[in-house]
Amino acid sequence: MLASRRLLDFTTYTFHKYVPDPFHKHLAAALTEVVYGNEKRLIIIAPPQHGKSELVSIRFPPFWLGHHPDHPVILTSYGGALAFRNSRAARNVVESQEYRLVFPETETDPRSRAVDQWKIHQRQGFVVAAGVGGPITGHGAGAGVIDDPVQSWAQAQSDTFRNSVWEWYQGTFRTRIWEGGAIVLIMTRWHQDDLVGRLLEDQPNIWKVLHYTAVCDDPEMDPLHRKMDAPLSPSRYSYKELMQIKEDVGPTVWTAEYQGRPAPPEGGFFAVHMIEYIHEDVLPEPNRVVRFWDLAATKEKMGRNPNYTVGSLWSEEKPWYTFRDCVRGRWSPSEVEAMVLRTAITDRAKYGMGVEIRIEQEPAASGKALVDHYVTLLAGFDAKGVPASGQKTVRAQPLSAQVAGGHTRFVIAPWNTEAVLEMRFFPAGMFDDIVDSSGGAFNELAAGPQWHEIEFMHLGMADSGEERPE
Repeated sequence: MLASRRLLDFTTYTFHKYVPDPFHKHLAAALTEVVYGNEKRLIIIAPPQHGKSELVSIRFPPFWLGHHPDHPVILTSYGGALAFRNSRAARNVVESQEYRLVFPETETDPRSRAVDQWKIHQRQGFVVAAGVGGPITGHGAGAGVIDDPVQSWAQAQSDTFRNSVWEWYQGTFRTRIWEGGAIVLIMTRWHQDDLVGRLLEDQPNIWKVLHYTAVCDDPEMDPLHRKMDAPLSPSRYSYKELMQIKEDVGPTVWTAEYQGRPAPPEGGFFAVHMIEYIHEDVLPEPNRVVRFWDLAATKEKMGRNPNYTVGSLWSEEKPWYTFRDCVRGRWSPSEVEAMVLRTAITDRAKYGMGVEIRIEQEPAASGKALVDHYVTLLAGFDAKGVPASGQKTVRAQPLSAQVAGGHTRFVIAPWNTEAVLEMRFFPAGMFDDIVDSSGGAFNELAAGPQWHEIEFMHLGMADSGEERPE
């Protein structure tokens, strides 16, 4: 019987109304490998309310005990009430008629059926349930499950709380797992320094990590090989609904809880708290002005989430570098052309003839042809292409250093929010077009053409004889 061999079949057999998406099938297959001993340490990162607890906390323990009736399970969550609820549901599975048909030799002990601890009749196996920090001392186990050890955003932002979870894991939970035992941790990410973050920093090589995002933003890294913007569990949340959630919760919560990539509170790569803000009408005359374009030329459509076309205008007034204006949107190629030309005319009227227009030039002949087209379009303006070479973080590093040194300021404007959010999440955020454009503008201001030589030297290419991008 397949239900005795695979967790997914076990789940659909014991829960007749269960409708699995590919996400649940993939997760169930990974948990099956844990039962068979092929995985000992499994981290599952998944968004809230996507059906992960049904498999991990309710179906996995009975399936495990069916195969290992003498190997106890520790079942934990952020609070005792939730752990007890999951434990009760798991116990009900073991006591169901369907379970008896799949694992006829595994049944609960009628004398020990409490939700905090119930036993398998005439065997050594049991399930003990507790909240994080709860009483599991004295109980050893062959498998341990941690299902969302954090209850709320406020908890996750507390250093004291995160330290207490880590101390509980090290001093209480981990010490209860037998030699050769398995640990399954599934959680919504809330903070870079949460339990997942600390485990991956402390023991990066022993954990298998399944990172499921609510909306696919990287098909190459997606464990399900979804297409761009595909929802994780369409039977539960459509793309349209997820986009509404994103709008409701804001980018910080969305990127952390739903995409599993929490950003540091005060910025990581960019120390955004060091940025100064200034009203445009009190700015001095700039020494130099650069408008740098990062072109995307893809119009927004339902089911797609393309990059933005961004033109960032930065100026230099030693010792300051000032982010004066940001043009950002998703337009068709013809709309991008019109926007670039219109912006050039506006900048000239505002800053005079000295505005330098720089356009990021992608590798290969097509990138050069596109830049040549724009240089022709901008005849009469100081317009040039700048080769896009090397890693994004390398190109952004000089600007990052100036931000950290307190030498950057933003003109107060509506685009400030998106610019700061991109910097806060860079390089792990969903978008980095403002960062790319700003980094390009700053590098032109700070080093001009010399920047390209500096970048190639950083990459070890300056004297290597390797061909540079056109």
